Amino acid sequence: MSALLSRLTQKDEALLAFILRCRQPMLDRAVALLIHLGGATSSILVSTLLALGTVRSLVQPGRIALVALVASHLAVQVLKRTIGRPRPVPPAWAFRTLPAPDRYSFPSGHAAASLSLAWPLAHAIGGGLGASILALGALIGASRCYLALHYPADVLAGWTLALGGVAAAPAVLALF
Repeated sequence: MSALLSRLTQKDEALLAFILRCRQPMLDRAVALLIHLGGATSSILVSTLLALGTVRSLVQPGRIALVALVASHLAVQVLKRTIGRPRPVPPAWAFRTLPAPDRYSFPSGHAAASLSLAWPLAHAIGGGLGASILALGALIGASRCYLALHYPADVLAGWTLALGGVAAAPAVLALF
């Protein structure tokens, strides 16, 4: 098992190094602003407003997003403290434009939060706007690697937790 984990870690580090080599100074600020849209606090606020009926057609997607956010956030916190994977240490030339919110990397809470909100909304809205919302949710997660705050596997794990939360949400909501 440790040989497999070692190989996966090497692949993760190599992919992160590739992403960091693709960085452009002009994009650094834009990506840093983008990242603030995907935090758990802002995602919970938006989903709560939707769940309370601020946009009538989005009440149920807002409720699904809220349940998915809570479930994925709890899972992220448990996994971060159980696994304890340290955050990437970027090379000197690939400095971080934002401070790390905590010391643990796996899984990405921003990736989980942004997709927990984006997926149900994109599905409900559909069309080009829905696709744009989904793309924004995915970009927020991917930006965590771009900013050297997470490894790619951290982001994939966050997205997986989000999709699990979205899939479980209707059953949870049926209980209430």
